Amino acid sequence: MRLLLDTHAFIWMLEAPEKLSAKVIQAHNDPSTTLIVSVASLWEIQIKRVLGKLDMEVSLEQIVREQIDTYRYELLDIRAAHVLALDVLPRHHGDPFDRLLMAQAQTERVPLVSTDNVFTHYPVELFW
Repeated sequence: MRLLLDTHAFIWMLEAPEKLSAKVIQAHNDPSTTLIVSVASLWEIQIKRVLGKLDMEVSLEQIVREQIDTYRYELLDIRAAHVLALDVLPRHHGDPFDRLLMAQAQTERVPLVSTDNVFTHYPVELFW
């Protein structure tokens, strides 16, 4: 199984696993599951850190090196197909990072790991 983590789910994996559902923890612990982290999430984390809205114990570089390069996380680049898929998404939500994650989940045909209720208004499979 492949699962795309939204930004909050990725941060919780790193710093607050108690906030994750039992289903997500089980998927994380299953060696057959690949957890996907979008470059869009890394970008959003970096912006929040610079603005002082997110304080993490380690640098983003260390997160990428240790979590993504060492474990089963797959890094998902932003491709033209993802950006072009934004044209067909309804405008229920204006957050550009969330919209890109939805477009990526649709394009890649993978469930999105998220608790954000805004995603229920979109044709994307949610996993929680």
